[in-house]
Amino acid sequence: MNVTEARGYIAVELNEYSTVGKLVDSFEQDDEGIECPIEISLEHAVQDCEQTTPEAVSMSASLCDSGFAESIAGCIELQCLECVWEWSASKESSDSRAKCTCTNNEHDGFEEYVHEIFMHRLKLESKYHVLACLENQPEISIVVRKTVIEWLTSAHHDLKLCQDTLYLAVHVFDRVLDVMQVSRDCLELLAITCLLVASKQNEICPPEIHELLEKCHDVFTREQVKQLEMIVLMATSFDLLAPTVQQFLEYFAAACLQGCLGDEEQTMRLKMARAVSRCVLELSLPDYRLCQFRPSVLALCVLAAAVEYLKTHLDLADLRQTIGAEAEEFNRCLSKVRSFIDNFRQTCPDMTALCEKYAGIYGSK
Repeated sequence: MNVTEARGYIAVELNEYSTVGKLVDSFEQDDEGIECPIEISLEHAVQDCEQTTPEAVSMSASLCDSGFAESIAGCIELQCLECVWEWSASKESSDSRAKCTCTNNEHDGFEEYVHEIFMHRLKLESKYHVLACLENQPEISIVVRKTVIEWLTSAHHDLKLCQDTLYLAVHVFDRVLDVMQVSRDCLELLAITCLLVASKQNEICPPEIHELLEKCHDVFTREQVKQLEMIVLMATSFDLLAPTVQQFLEYFAAACLQGCLGDEEQTMRLKMARAVSRCVLELSLPDYRLCQFRPSVLALCVLAAAVEYLKTHLDLADLRQTIGAEAEEFNRCLSKVRSFIDNFRQTCPDMTALCEKYAGIYGSK
């Protein structure tokens, strides 16, 4: 059985379109989607699981009760991502390449292992990197994905969740799209479910399910979220330790700041460039073209473009060598990042002021 045949198909039959569905229709009046010959509603997809799923608890209950039981693990057949993706092991980097011993809140207590943590993530990025997740989605276009990710980002900010949760949620969203066909009417439900899964991974106090449902005007039910959570976890093989582009950016920025210790003016400029980079990375999440690049390459190109934007100088040659980025790949990504920033500046000329709130999202370090 090939990958295409192994892909499942999720659809939710609703009495009315969801909020995102209405937004999508406003973007694509002529795109009515493609009717799939095999359509399985969420209720039918998990009907065998309901026998072992605890009954729904009150709306004030903790999200720790996801309704998942180990006994249902084999009820829904999904092809493991390890079977879908093909990757090769990254080459060991030589000791002569750039190293960083700076730390932020993420590495408190593990300062001496910062570089080793970075190298471990660098080896894993090709395994988790999703390429062309919309290739086998008959109902989801680039514009549709952009609309959903923008809405998800807004919901993330309203709930005041940490920055890493947003990047992990988008990553999980793309991974599910890569291995399963999803109905367009189901995208909003899938988005809040991915945010739920990412919150449980990163947040000390994740939001309640009813808070997430409020973001989509209670079109969906608590049971639908809990059942789709099972599907998402099995689609990702319960593996949520993927390195994100944000983590690579923090390492690169820390390495650059370490290199200018003692130079207060350069340190200030680099901290400003880091804030601009954080803002640009978040804005780039809905951009399907940029997410095709490796997270480490995209993070370094965004930092390079931010330095250029602030009209300062920074030599990133050592860092580029560390991640093994070829000149052609790096320049192609950098060109697209520059174009992305230029397009955004047309709608927001005072970009620096917008980026100020990103300066302290990880503390004052």
